[in-house]
Amino acid sequence: MAFKLGGTSSISLDSPERMFLDFSDRAFKGLLTHQGHVLAEYQSKALSVPNVAIKLPTGSGKTLVGALIAEWRRRKMQERVVYVCPTRQLAYQVVEEARTKYGMADTIAPFVGRKADYNPYDKGRFQSGDVVAVTTYGGLFNAKTFFDEPHCLIFDDAHAVENYMAQHWTLQVERAGHPTLFSVLAAILGEVLAPIDAKRLREAAETRWDASWVDMVPRAAVAVIEAQLVAALDEHLASDDLRWRWLELRDHLSAC
Repeated sequence: MAFKLGGTSSISLDSPERMFLDFSDRAFKGLLTHQGHVLAEYQSKALSVPNVAIKLPTGSGKTLVGALIAEWRRRKMQERVVYVCPTRQLAYQVVEEARTKYGMADTIAPFVGRKADYNPYDKGRFQSGDVVAVTTYGGLFNAKTFFDEPHCLIFDDAHAVENYMAQHWTLQVERAGHPTLFSVLAAILGEVLAPIDAKRLREAAETRWDASWVDMVPRAAVAVIEAQLVAALDEHLASDDLRWRWLELRDHLSAC
C-alpha cells in the first residue's frame, strides 16, 4: 500500500515558533522565553540527532514544546509522528490542550484504548501524515501495536517509560497462580542454583530473609537449562494469559 505524506501549507515552517505564530486559532499569544530558547536550540543543534532528551521543570509548558516539535516535523518533514504519554488521561489532556489552546484542532488525534476502537478516519489520516497521533506507552509498546512504522516518537515524561517497558518484558510466574509451572521451573532452576537457594525456591518461606530473597541466574548457567525452560514455558503457557509476554521473550532470552 502506498502512503501520501503531507501536503502544501501556507503556514511558515521556518521554525516551530514561527509556525505557532501563524496558527490563527491559537489561544496563547506566544511562547514563553524559555520555550522559544528550547525550540531554537533543538532546531539548531539536535534536528538530525536520532535520540534527543529535553528537560523542563513541571509547569514550564513542556507539553506545548513537545506538541510544536511534533506538528512542525509532521508538516516540514512530512513525517508520521507519535506523541506518547504515560496514561490515557494525559493523552486526552494533550489532545485537548493542543486543539483548544495551540491551534492544532484538525491536526492531532487521540489513539487510546484498543486498536480495534481507534477512529478509522484518524487512522487513515495518521498513515497519510495528516495528523499527529497521541497514544500511551501501553499503546505503543505491545506485540500488535498500530504504530509499526512511525518516523518520529516524542515521549512525554520519558522517565516514566521504564516501568512500562519492564512490565512488558517481564514474565512473572507466581507460586499460587501457576503452581504446576512454578514447580517445574523450580526443579529446572534447581540444577544451576546453590542448594540453599534451590531449597528457598521450592519450599515455603521460613524466615523474613527467605520471603525477600531475590537472585539472578548467570547467563552462562541459563544457557545450560535454556532448552528445558523454553519447553516448560511453551507447554504450560499455551493457553494462559501470560503466553503473550512469553512469546515476546521466547526468542530473546539472551538479552534478558
